Amino acid sequence: MALTPEETQRLQRLADEMAKLIEDGTTTSREAAVIYGTIGRACSRALANAAATAAKQATRSEQTHKFQAARQKRKQDAPQPHHAPHRASQKTGQQP
Repeated sequence: MALTPEETQRLQRLADEMAKLIEDGTTTSREAAVIYGTIGRACSRALANAAATAAKQATRSEQTHKFQAARQKRKQDAPQPHHAPHRASQKTGQQP
């Protein structure tokens, strides 16, 4: 399931908050900085996965459209087949 725009924004804000907390060496303990880093990496990973999924879907859609258009053009450009005489009439020597 894809992230909603609100979820994406929240994860971005959370990752930014974690980065600021890690930078603040005066009020953030070393242990807290490690935990904030873990949270920030989880947010970044979720955002990257969502972006990769969206890119994959966009690429798949683009490629599908391209190949459908190519098949349609081939159908339009293909010469119409000529009907060959029926095989049964060829064997008996009769004209259709």
